[in-house]
Amino acid sequence: MNRQEFIGASEVAALLEVHPFKKPIDIFNEKVGIAKEFKTSKTRNFGKHLEDGLTNYFCEEYLKASHDPAYTQKHLRQLHAGATLDVLVTSGSYKRRKFDCAPMDIKTMGLNGPPPYYTHYGKGGSDEVPIHVYYQLQQQMHLLAITKDIDIVDGFIGLLDLQGRGTLLYRVPYKAHVGEMLLEKIEHFWETYIATNTPPPETPIEEVLF
Repeated sequence: MNRQEFIGASEVAALLEVHPFKKPIDIFNEKVGIAKEFKTSKTRNFGKHLEDGLTNYFCEEYLKASHDPAYTQKHLRQLHAGATLDVLVTSGSYKRRKFDCAPMDIKTMGLNGPPPYYTHYGKGGSDEVPIHVYYQLQQQMHLLAITKDIDIVDGFIGLLDLQGRGTLLYRVPYKAHVGEMLLEKIEHFWETYIATNTPPPETPIEEVLF
């Protein structure tokens, strides 16, 4: 999988300038090969090592569900939009609401202190997640719906908060119009800047929406 060939779900928020760490120019530099090769941090590796156990825990304790191993780390593509699913949860229920299948993304937060978006995670059980996480999950759900013809209603974020709140589950309703907006944004960015090797303009910080 060559990440220079697509814009992933975890990157799309940068195009909308609501990513906590990246801007459009960073995505451009990565896709055209200007940026240095990304090296996985110890913190990220720590979270990856916990994913299998957290997946099983959230499925058993929160969703009373199983998960489809065929979709674990499944890569989805539509033109220049991409997404890698952590897990596809099947035949479960949450708060007395049954579902056939739903993607779930596993997050670990707070190993090295609270991140800048820490307070953007609301109460467990709500849909209150940071905006970059929201767009990530919407892109995952949309690509799953349109490339695999799967009826998606909700997606889940399973969070392990190492700053004291423990495990929290968030349910985010799928919004097809949001998914379409993200794909349109990706194609516009790709054709306008990456395909023409033209750097995107820098946005003054006062114009950035958070």
